[in-house]
Amino acid sequence: MTALLAILLLTTSPPAYTMKLFESAYLEAMNSKGEAVGGMAPGVKWDGTSLVRLPKGFDEATGINDAGSIIGIHWDGHKPCILVGGVKGSLVDLPLYQTDRQGRALAINSKGMVVGESGELYEGHPVCWLGGSVQYLGLLEGDTVGYASGVNDIGWIVGTSGNSTRNQPFLYRDEKMETLPLPEGTESGSATAINNKGTIAGWCKIRGTPVACCWTNGKPAVLGNLSGFEESRALAINLSGDIVGHSGPRVYGPGEIAMLARIKAAHAFIWKDGFMYDLNMLVPNKPGDLLINEAMAINDSGQILAKAMRKGTRYSLILTPIKK
Repeated sequence: MTALLAILLLTTSPPAYTMKLFESAYLEAMNSKGEAVGGMAPGVKWDGTSLVRLPKGFDEATGINDAGSIIGIHWDGHKPCILVGGVKGSLVDLPLYQTDRQGRALAINSKGMVVGESGELYEGHPVCWLGGSVQYLGLLEGDTVGYASGVNDIGWIVGTSGNSTRNQPFLYRDEKMETLPLPEGTESGSATAINNKGTIAGWCKIRGTPVACCWTNGKPAVLGNLSGFEESRALAINLSGDIVGHSGPRVYGPGEIAMLARIKAAHAFIWKDGFMYDLNMLVPNKPGDLLINEAMAINDSGQILAKAMRKGTRYSLILTPIKK
């Protein structure tokens, strides 16, 4: 052990969290107030006190900003929508690009800018919505499909552009889409989230295996995996640069089956102050048979929205940092 590493280990202590558990709530996104949304027909919102159903037709909520505007999806036709002004506000369909019939709204910033995908699901194109209009963002050279997955309050957008052989992470700013450089030794990648400092979270692939990555001032870095695991994905980042996601064993098989098996076996992580921690080790009141396997969001207060498994039942949970 080097002297520098020994000093870091002595001066850096892992965070700890209290836990609020939700059985079968399927929460997907959270704002800086700790309000969370999700659900599967009907959509739901956690308002800090109770779970509230969203209006009829709002089947799945995928994002919420601090003003309380909620984005999501109508399952009837699989179209994006927004609920402006909170649970009792107006439900509005988001327009699709040209002749597209389907789409997904995936993220929203504090100014109400929404980003996602327009076109056949998972084979569409990256778009953003602002002021009731849809804007096509384009694709990187040689690519045919893509989606936008994150947007900060400056209006910078990140996402993925790809074709049948590989994916590329992109940053869209100043009306231009640019390729994010890949870390040395990686062959493809995806950008998932961006904070207000412009730091980006995502993942890249090394010989076909995903590994969590980040981009700071445009420079890429590999975050690595939790000890004993072969793959990882970074899903969210806050203003402090704390990154959350999941890390687990490499799982092979058909797409959706492999994905579900991978998530069930994964452990949720937080990358903080240069270290990757297993969230299962940071929650003193966590039952021993509950496995926290996916961290979906982290807000600027450090609260984390995650998913867990316990005896075959899926849970959502909100982790709140314990002040030291």
